[in-house]
Amino acid sequence: NNARLKIAAGGMLVGNISAQADGNGQIQFAGAGEIRGKIGDTGGNGIGRVEANGAGIVKIGAGDHKVAFKAANGGAGFTFADGANVTGIIDNTSGAVNNTALTFEGSSTVTGAVGGTHSFKTITVAGGTNKNVKFEGAVEATTLNIGKNDQEGAAKVTIGDDLTVTDIL
Repeated sequence: NNARLKIAAGGMLVGNISAQADGNGQIQFAGAGEIRGKIGDTGGNGIGRVEANGAGIVKIGAGDHKVAFKAANGGAGFTFADGANVTGIIDNTSGAVNNTALTFEGSSTVTGAVGGTHSFKTITVAGGTNKNVKFEGAVEATTLNIGKNDQEGAAKVTIGDDLTVTDIL
């Protein structure tokens, strides 16, 4: 079964989310929203996708997530909390670069490609000392901001495959 859960703008899911079979299930946000809990089981069944289907940022809490994240609207994006790790891709399927954005607030690892269909307008790595975002797949963005988010020290980025960007700030 490939069930779809639609969340209104401003909605929040609290708790762990799992699938009966690997790759089943979709969570669609109509705008900004939040998930507090693990998405999928990295040792078992992952969710098919979490989709930002409207303008706004969907916040993803800390934990290991086995899912594909897709920004399907030109004003959509995701913010990943410190410790949010993704086994899967993060893609921009909105049809163009538009105003799509990703923010990593601390240390995270992403195993799949980022921006495979279309590049993201901005990817921001905002952590402090001893914070590192590791991209194991290819990364495509117009701008990659490597800085800090009111924290001491600069963030670090590790890229394990191709990096395609116009600006690095």
